[in-house]
Amino acid sequence: MNSLKTYSGPAGVVLFLAGTSVIFFSLGAALLGYILMAVGGVFVVTAVALNLEDLANILRGRSVRYGANALFYSLVVLLIVGAVNFLGTQHHKRFDLTRDSSHSLSSQTVKVLKSLQKDVELIAFFTEMNEQKRKFEDLTDEYRYQTDHLKVRIVDPLKAPGEARRYSIVQDGTVVILADTGEARVTNVSEEDLTNAVIKSSRKDKKLVCFTTGHGEASTTDGKQDGYTAIADALRKESYEIKDVLLLQVPAVPAECGALIVAGPKSALLPPEVAAISGYLAAGGRVLALKRDPKKETGLDEVFQRYGLKVNNDVVIDRLSRAIVGDESVPIAASYEDHPVTKEIRDSRVVSIFPVASSVEKTTPTESGVTSQVIARTGADAWGETGEEISFDPAHDHQGPIGLVGVASGASGAAPAADTGDSGQKNVPPADPNAPAPGKDRRLIVIGDSDFASNTYLHFSANADLFLNSVAWLTEEADLISIRSKEKSPQPVTLTAARQNLLSTMTYMTPLLVVAMGVVIWARRKKL
Repeated sequence: MNSLKTYSGPAGVVLFLAGTSVIFFSLGAALLGYILMAVGGVFVVTAVALNLEDLANILRGRSVRYGANALFYSLVVLLIVGAVNFLGTQHHKRFDLTRDSSHSLSSQTVKVLKSLQKDVELIAFFTEMNEQKRKFEDLTDEYRYQTDHLKVRIVDPLKAPGEARRYSIVQDGTVVILADTGEARVTNVSEEDLTNAVIKSSRKDKKLVCFTTGHGEASTTDGKQDGYTAIADALRKESYEIKDVLLLQVPAVPAECGALIVAGPKSALLPPEVAAISGYLAAGGRVLALKRDPKKETGLDEVFQRYGLKVNNDVVIDRLSRAIVGDESVPIAASYEDHPVTKEIRDSRVVSIFPVASSVEKTTPTESGVTSQVIARTGADAWGETGEEISFDPAHDHQGPIGLVGVASGASGAAPAADTGDSGQKNVPPADPNAPAPGKDRRLIVIGDSDFASNTYLHFSANADLFLNSVAWLTEEADLISIRSKEKSPQPVTLTAARQNLLSTMTYMTPLLVVAMGVVIWARRKKL
C-alpha cells in the first residue's frame, strides 16, 4: 500500500504524458494513446485519494499560501498585459520621438498612400546578400501601416529565375510597382523614389505642365546654376509631363496644358502673348507667373491687376536673412496663410528663400467672381526698397511684413474682349475650339522671384515644396500638396573629453557597485 501511495502519482503523470505523445507523434496509434492517458488518469486519482491527509497539511502551510498569492498576482499581471496587447492590436498608434521624425513617412507619402483606391503591388527582387533588403522591408512596413491597398512581395531572383525573366530583371534590388493603370520601377530603395513610383504607376492620366519660352525664361533643359533641370526632374517624378510653348508661334495657349508657367522672362512678353495668357486664364486656365528680378518686367502687370494682385517695382530687404543666409537681399518667407499651397509648409514650420525678390501685394480684383490673397510673407523687419541705397524710407518704401507669393482664383467666364498693346490696337487671340470649358475655376499664382526654384536654391528648405505644391494646386492634384521626403542625415552624438571620461568610469563602476552591494547584503543576512 505504501508503494502504491508513493509511486502512483508519478507513474500516472508519466503514463498521461506518454499517451499524449503517442497521439501527437504516432500516426495510426491514437487508441493506444487514449488508453495510456486513461490509465495515467486513474493512477493520478488514486494517488490523490491515498494522500488526502498529506495534501491537506501541505495546502495549510505558509509556503503554499505565499505561492498562491504569487500565482494570483502573476495571473493578474498576465491578464493586464494581455488586455493591453489586445487593445493595441485593435487601436494601434505609433509615435516618432526623434528630432527630425527620421522614423516617420513624409506627409506626401502618407497622402499618396491614403488616396489609393485600388491595390498596388510591389514586387521586390532581392538576393539574400543584398543589404538593401532589410531597408526595403522596414520602409514597406511603414507604407502598409497607412493603407490596405499596398501588397508587397519579395522574390529572390536566384531561387525564382523564371519570375525574374518574366519581369526582365537584370539588377539585384529592382522593385517593380504594378497598378491597373501602369507600371514603374526603381533600383534605389528610398522613400522619395518609392513614393514617386507609386504615384507614376497609379496615375491614369499625366498632367501636362507647359513652360513659356522666347524671352529668356529659365529653361527646363539648362543644367547651370540658374536653370530649371532640377525642378523639371522633380515634376517628372510626380508623374507630370513637360512641354515648352512659344506663344508667338501658336494662336492660343494649348488646351492640353494643365498649367502654364512663365518662369522669369528677361524681357516683357509681347501683347499677343499677354492676350493669349489672358484668354487662357479667363476660360479656366491655370497660370504660375514668376518675376526674374526687380529690373525685369514680365509684361503681365495688367493681367495681375485684374486678378487682384500687384508685383511692386522694389527689392525686398530682410534683416533676418543676413543672419541665416548671409545676404539681406535674400528674403525669407517665414509666415504662411492657411491656403492649400502653403498649409503643409506652415504646419511643418519650415521656410523658403527668394534671392533678390520683388514684393507682391493684394489689390481689388476687377474680374468678377475672383478673390485674391497673399499666402507667403516675410517678417516685420523686412521692407520693399525702392531707392538705390539700402535704407528704409517710410515715405517711399513698403514696410514689412512683405508679401512674396500671391494667389487668385474664381469661376471661369467669357474671355475678355481684348488686351491693348502699345499701338492702341486690340489684340484678340483667335477662338480656340479646344479651350477649357466655361465653369472650370481659373487659378493664378504670382511669385516675386524665379531664382528660388533654380538648380542652386531649389533644395533649400521648403523651396521645392512651394513650387511643386503650386503646380499641384493649379492642376488639382490635391494628394500631391505636401511636404516631400528629405534625405535623412545621420545625427552622431559628440561627447567632450570630460563626458567621455565620465561615461567610461560609469561603465566600469556600475558592475562593481552591484557586486559590492551583493556582498554587503550577503554578509548582513549571514549574521542574522
